Amino acid sequence: MNHQALCAAVALSLCAASAFGNTIIYHVTADTTGAGNGSGFIEFQLNSGGLPAEAVSATIANFTGGTLDPANASNFSSTGTFPLPGALMLNATSSTDYFEAIAFASSIAFDLTLSGPGINLAGMATSQSGTNFILDFLDAGQSNFLFTNDPNGVAGSVVIDPSGTVSTVTNPNPSGGPSVVTFGPLLNTPEPSSFLLCVSGLVLAGATAARARRRRTARVRRKLDRCASFRVL
Repeated sequence: MNHQALCAAVALSLCAASAFGNTIIYHVTADTTGAGNGSGFIEFQLNSGGLPAEAVSATIANFTGGTLDPANASNFSSTGTFPLPGALMLNATSSTDYFEAIAFASSIAFDLTLSGPGINLAGMATSQSGTNFILDFLDAGQSNFLFTNDPNGVAGSVVIDPSGTVSTVTNPNPSGGPSVVTFGPLLNTPEPSSFLLCVSGLVLAGATAARARRRRTARVRRKLDRCASFRVL
């Protein structure tokens, strides 16, 4: 492979890395010992704002901890089903909600995959509204939020900016101490620098191609000059 082709291949590979940079996976845990093995509800929301937003989906998989009660009359699911502890997939709307009864144990854990064109860590999404993934808990009477002092009851959330960048929020526990929720990244999309690397690679490939063209032109001119000098002799 010549140098020009090599540069082009590198540039394309860097661009491909950026093109697949729309998925992020977290391992989420929540310490639920504060419920004293009592019952309550777990809630997941994936809500976008009122203005147009690029698509975002959330998949919750490998759910462990506690005992879910899919037959509880107070349950609600935007999907119409209650697949946990199997895989649950949610698509962002203005009111996507999953609400299910659970008998708490010492903790819960699950893997959260967020994907779609609305997520772009290079900040190149074109949404006009952000999207939020929200985790919260309520008591059995649905009158009090659990495990957090946040006035809106949010124990933890993932905030997706309109530009596609992502950040996590973990709110304090009821006494104001450390949050019961953790978000441990398992897979991140490339850093924003990957896009710059892609552009740099393309510029390098273009510059290399231009130099190659100039060298070919110079060789042709030298040959023509030699031919002209032979004719004169």
